[in-house]
Amino acid sequence: MRTSTLDDEARWRQVEARDHTVDGQFYYSVKTTGVYCRPSCAARLARRENVGFHASCEDAEQARFCITIDMGRYNFGQDEYKYFSYPLPDGVAELRAAFYAPLSPLANRWNAAMGMEARYPATHAAWGQPGAVGAQADSGHYFP
Repeated sequence: MRTSTLDDEARWRQVEARDHTVDGQFYYSVKTTGVYCRPSCAARLARRENVGFHASCEDAEQARFCITIDMGRYNFGQDEYKYFSYPLPDGVAELRAAFYAPLSPLANRWNAAMGMEARYPATHAAWGQPGAVGAQADSGHYFP
């Protein structure tokens, strides 16, 4: 992991903002999960003290971070969750958009029942736009 405080603080601000314009310029990893991601990742924001930065995917992997999660390790089944690099393969992007539309109203009802203010937009294309859940650093959602 890098140690430059000034550069890392600037990177951290980009991660907090989920700034897609810097995707590919650096990656960040989370010590507590062993996973690395691009700055625009919509996963729940980690605590700053658990985050490190890497110049490339290869650097993150050499530091023993991965982009795949073993779900069995967390008792969520016996398979893997695999992050895809962007742009997504066409079939995956189509499935994401198709599943998103019917699930967003359900997620919004759940959030309302839980007293959470965050609301998902009606389409995945609107995800991350100002005012949408993906644009909120504290949305508490792991995956879009």
